[in-house]
Amino acid sequence: MDLFGKVLWQKLLVKGSPLAKSYLNILVDEIVVEDKTATIKGSYAALAEAMQQIKWAP
Repeated sequence: MDLFGKVLWQKLLVKGSPLAKSYLNILVDEIVVEDKTATIKGSYAALAEAMQQIKWAP
């Protein structure tokens, strides 16, 4: 993982991170919790776009 990826990963893992919340808002449409199972639903297109941005970011 390059330096940008490491920095981004660290910022996403910070509790209460505004960056992490923004990413979730972009990528996740719905979270359903039943008993001990959580299901996250979102757009593959949004995820692919986000991964493309991370891959090519300076």
